[in-house]
Amino acid sequence: DSDKSMIGIVGGEFFSSALIREIGDRTDAKIVATDLGDPALVDNARDCNIIHYIFSPLVTLGGLRTVQALKKINKKIIVHWIGTDAYNATARIKSRFIAKRYKGLADIHLANPRLVSELNSIGISCTALPLPIFRLFESRPMPTEARVLVYLPDSRGDFFRKPVIDKIVGSFPDLHFVILPYSGGDYSNMANVTPIPWASDMEKVLADTSVFIRLPIHDGLGHSVIEALSMGRHVIYSHDFPHCEQAVSIEGVSDK
Repeated sequence: DSDKSMIGIVGGEFFSSALIREIGDRTDAKIVATDLGDPALVDNARDCNIIHYIFSPLVTLGGLRTVQALKKINKKIIVHWIGTDAYNATARIKSRFIAKRYKGLADIHLANPRLVSELNSIGISCTALPLPIFRLFESRPMPTEARVLVYLPDSRGDFFRKPVIDKIVGSFPDLHFVILPYSGGDYSNMANVTPIPWASDMEKVLADTSVFIRLPIHDGLGHSVIEALSMGRHVIYSHDFPHCEQAVSIEGVSDK
């Protein structure tokens, strides 16, 4: 259909590909870049009418300059705030300045519903719209051996409360922990820990565990939480969410 707009998606590989599958039967769409800092982003976007960012570029100077370049070639910009970007915009002085001053470069601001009031507090008005839930699993029986899956990116240990996780792992030597995505390092000498740098089959990883722990300081919509719940796993989460046990401290998690 020649009247269709071409939407260019900018965001991580998983979310970009999944969003294209979600909207692809209604409009033409393609991945422009999976890295917001990709130097080819603007050139790749030339055949697009609309650029949909999954993660706001308006929190760094590099992202701002890219959006300004896109506006110069008459692209409409959709900014979809998803979590850490909103945290940066509200908690970091430089990011907050960029986000507030240049919010008008985006034609539309979208955000997970739980981020709307947070962004409104710095003058950014968003339409509440979570990203689609791209992956749900069938409920599975619990494994015979109790195992705990922990979401802990090794590049963001403090943000995901690694000190709390370390204490929990040390306090339960007879309980096995699977830590994902983690390259090993700190846990290499711990017999009750299996670090996994990356999982290509999350369904299998979840099927082999009975509890899922995710403890970020700030979160938009933790898709891994929904995946774990869909399989019938117990979830300990640092934020209030249906069917989850909320905890942020060593004592709080241990009591669950």
